[in-house]
Amino acid sequence: KPVFFIGNTALFKKNFANNGTIQKSDAIALKTDGKNIILGGHPTRGQLYAVYEFLEKYCNVRWWTSKESTIPVNKNLTVDVKEYVYAPALEYREVYYLDAKGAEFASCLRSNGFWTNLNKEYGDKLFVYGWCHTFEQIMPPGKYFKQHPEWFALVKGKRMGQGAQLCLTNPEMRKEFLKLVFEKFKRYPYMWQMSISQNDYHNWCECANCMKLQKREGSESGPLLDFVNFIAREVKKVYPNVPISTLAYQKSRRVPKTIKPEDNVYIWLCNIENNFGESMEDGKSNADFRRDIEDWSKISKQLFIWNYTAFFGNFMVPHPNHASIGKDIRYFVKMKAKGIFPQGDFYCSIGDFVGLRSYVMGKMLWNPELDERAVTMEFLQGYYGKAAPYMRKYHDFLQKGNTALDGSLCDIPLNRRTDLNDNFFRTVLKWFDEAEKAVKDDPVILERLGKERISIDSALLDKRAMLAKELVPDPNAIAARLKKNFDTAVKRYTYPAKQKRRLDEMVVYCQGINAN
Repeated sequence: KPVFFIGNTALFKKNFANNGTIQKSDAIALKTDGKNIILGGHPTRGQLYAVYEFLEKYCNVRWWTSKESTIPVNKNLTVDVKEYVYAPALEYREVYYLDAKGAEFASCLRSNGFWTNLNKEYGDKLFVYGWCHTFEQIMPPGKYFKQHPEWFALVKGKRMGQGAQLCLTNPEMRKEFLKLVFEKFKRYPYMWQMSISQNDYHNWCECANCMKLQKREGSESGPLLDFVNFIAREVKKVYPNVPISTLAYQKSRRVPKTIKPEDNVYIWLCNIENNFGESMEDGKSNADFRRDIEDWSKISKQLFIWNYTAFFGNFMVPHPNHASIGKDIRYFVKMKAKGIFPQGDFYCSIGDFVGLRSYVMGKMLWNPELDERAVTMEFLQGYYGKAAPYMRKYHDFLQKGNTALDGSLCDIPLNRRTDLNDNFFRTVLKWFDEAEKAVKDDPVILERLGKERISIDSALLDKRAMLAKELVPDPNAIAARLKKNFDTAVKRYTYPAKQKRRLDEMVVYCQGINAN
């Protein structure tokens, strides 16, 4: 009888021992040997990923969300497994959506990043100490500022502890900071990277030495990278296999004129200022970012991208940034990125197309050469069934609206969302009604449509003062529908410990609608 050989078996070694690709992070290998099937790969997560690859490619298994999947039944499965060896171009892949946090679904998506709950059973996650903005984590001003104010930023003639950066050129601060860094290494010996990165504030040091470096190098990346390089050189002497990572973020996004990162310094380039309605590669308003990523790509041996895929102004409302997701990932890989962190709706499990976003993001990060349109259509068809034609129309119609917007799609105020206009709601509400009629006898798909209606009804109520009265003839009725769908979705997709809070918040929101 046919036998599955899974993992680091003798048959796997016989077939793939000399294949260099298998040594790469998360690599997989599939092959038929006579009647037997070999599934293996890199020992950390690759062996598990090879099993997922087999189930998806040859058994048509699909994991749509953490709660929903398609598992076909076939008692007489006949497969011809072609030899396939693959290593992902991106070592770090994060699907930063709340529903993709759990170990099982994160693993199915091949998401291996810091914010997942991957444990040893699933190959563990890539742990970055502190994640980001670690100056104040490592050297808290509450502990050090009173005794050593000169270690902190000089801003407009005064030293600042809270809400500012460090004085990066101060030699005594550097010595103490290095000591604290080594303490973190002892406490977290399993770290994959150690983040030495600026605080999330704009107050950089204006002392003579810091300003001299800043002016010489053209931006705050000068004193920052000079400091990080100092730490990295000392760390390498003791921990040569653990890199130091830092952010190229806001004022430090520009490449310094002469300073280059040490070989063990990894740059996380952040593009929060971008217009996410346009592609990173050729969008006119993203020209500054292209300059920066191309410059960092030239001098950094390890470049990682912090991308932004959420509408931070309101996680609940429709967000028309789907079209460039795959194209952007391919561009980042072209620029020699080794990892991507797309900051999505991690705090909201029931916002705009979050299931679709997680699915497409996972597939494209694993294999950027996939056709994102085909992956998107696969999800819509598999998840919405007979309602899929209407959801495809809604999805495509939503994306066209971003051409009407002026500004970053991350945080543009809702009252400036000119795409969410009378025509949008009139058209989309009609499609949702038709979709529900098409699956009126299918309670599972009706519930999924109700979940997606939440973003429409939220935006409809929030913008009702700017819309035609005919679209919101009875705000209380729409609020009641919103609450019904919201309650159902929260109970299915939200962690039990947070359900009551979310449900209470919706009660307060709907009471506000009733009061007005």
